Amino acid sequence: MVHARPEDFENAPEHIRRQIPGLGKKKGNKLNAQRATDQRGLYPELAGRSFASKLERDRAQELVLLRRGGQIKDLAFQPRVFMTKARISYHADFYYRERVAPRKFRKVWEDAKGVNTDRWRLIKRLWEHYGPGLLRVTQRGKAGIVTTKEIFPK
Repeated sequence: MVHARPEDFENAPEHIRRQIPGLGKKKGNKLNAQRATDQRGLYPELAGRSFASKLERDRAQELVLLRRGGQIKDLAFQPRVFMTKARISYHADFYYRERVAPRKFRKVWEDAKGVNTDRWRLIKRLWEHYGPGLLRVTQRGKAGIVTTKEIFPK
């Protein structure tokens, strides 16, 4: 008796693939973002780290360069922030302290945004009232990655 494996049907027509468990249509990210890593190995600080999108990976590489140059420090990835007494949590993409004077730094949370979702709009409004510090929003523009919004809590 010969047993067929799912791999044997990878090139089969779609109507056949749907009948085999584990071979239906492949689900992608609902926002079409593709996970990304630093494959070239130019940034040892990012080795083995996976990012939710290419935009997030590219911004992480820029932040590593800024840290090497002394413009920022205490760079962290996916920091968790609790807002309101109900402890509504939010994971920003990055946290760092940015130099504003020779010996003065300010706390910055940053989010690399590709798509504005309903959840993001809610988080943005909550941040305006309960955020612990500056939230910087970056997006990919014609000139590369640009800051599109800075949200300071009231």
